[in-house]
Amino acid sequence: MSSCGSSRIWRRECARPGLSRREDLRGKRWGVVARGDADECAIAVAFERWGWDVRKDVEIVAVGTAAPKLDLLLDPAAVDVAIMHAPDPFVAQKRGWNLVEDLRRLDVAYQNSCAATTRRFARSRPDLVLKYVRAYCQGVHRLRTDATFGVQVIQQYSGETDRWIVEQAYAWFVILMGGPMFPSLEGVRTAGRVLCQLGVIPRNPDPEEFVDLEPVARLEREGLFRTLMGLPAA
Repeated sequence: MSSCGSSRIWRRECARPGLSRREDLRGKRWGVVARGDADECAIAVAFERWGWDVRKDVEIVAVGTAAPKLDLLLDPAAVDVAIMHAPDPFVAQKRGWNLVEDLRRLDVAYQNSCAATTRRFARSRPDLVLKYVRAYCQGVHRLRTDATFGVQVIQQYSGETDRWIVEQAYAWFVILMGGPMFPSLEGVRTAGRVLCQLGVIPRNPDPEEFVDLEPVARLEREGLFRTLMGLPAA
């Protein structure tokens, strides 16, 4: 694994009309797309911080993929609370759901988006791996610094046509992404621990077993990030 997009939990909780406080959410039906996904992991981490029991204080509802995701997550007949990331929370807000908790405020290290390949490929094609990681970092930098481009990208790939929703999502991503794109060992460790607790994986792996910091470290030594930020060579 190499190169990360964000190393903090970056989801929000949206609750159906009538639920507006954190305490209102205890014991309710919390919607996720699938069991053991990143949204359920976010629920587990949040409950740890709040002193709630994920086995007793929540009913996890896996809504599946039989219909558009948001139609399933925002069905008040089945779900009381939905865990989602941009642009979905802003769509939910437009539909009358309440943004109750911003889980970014937990400030918990958690590896989100990343690039991954096999050890065999990384050893046989280090040049291609480095080119990919360089392009990844350059793309993130442009997204953050070119608002017109960033908004267009989010609109294109999300399919969202509401300009307000797209702009809110862009502001969200800009806050979360940036800096040298090192994978977060602490974030990977948190993700592994939670997935193990949920029974998704059989053991909590050591991040050093499979996280490779070298491609990003090499780009840093070459001065890529200083160049992107318009700073003179060290």
